[in-house]
Amino acid sequence: MEFLKISLIGLSILFVGCSSNRIHEVKNTKDITTKSISTKNKNNACEMLKENHDWLIATNNSYQKWGTPISVQLSFVYHESSFVHDARPFKKDSRYPFGKKYLSTALGFSQALNGTWGDYLKETTIKNPDRTNFGHSVDFIGWYNKKSFKSLSIKPSDAYNLYLAYHEGRDGWKKGYHLKQPWLMNYAKSVQKKANEYSSQINKCNLRLK
Repeated sequence: MEFLKISLIGLSILFVGCSSNRIHEVKNTKDITTKSISTKNKNNACEMLKENHDWLIATNNSYQKWGTPISVQLSFVYHESSFVHDARPFKKDSRYPFGKKYLSTALGFSQALNGTWGDYLKETTIKNPDRTNFGHSVDFIGWYNKKSFKSLSIKPSDAYNLYLAYHEGRDGWKKGYHLKQPWLMNYAKSVQKKANEYSSQINKCNLRLK
């Protein structure tokens, strides 16, 4: 169970993230754009969110808006891009020695594909959408996972199955495509493990919204 203590406008609230669907009524900011583009503490959620306070605000906003715990959001970003804001999947090919050929249209913190990003933009209102922006990326992750909660009945704390649905698509998850990919299932286990680690770290520190 993930608890994150937050002080907001002088009021102390306690919200549950990892094992509860309950979302407290705290006003979201209209502009979810963040300025920080990197972190020196990718293995420590507490230090990471203290280092980049705007990331704390962004992940909290996404959590309250869509329901994905902060620890799960961060684990997705860790495994998708390793917190590299402009990450892209290069294709290893001797004909492209400088990596100018890409495996897919995936880009940014969340590695959102062009098509899925386009679907997100049709359903949300966002200022100057940018996949290389952390705030926009975690909002996208929250939006995508919310659909998995509803259509696949996956719990918000189940980072393992959420990631499989994120990677293979919801239809792919339903058809069990991941069952034929042991490497992917092992990778999804590491997503769950990292989410659990982040949750434990968050529990031990006092993060404040100001």
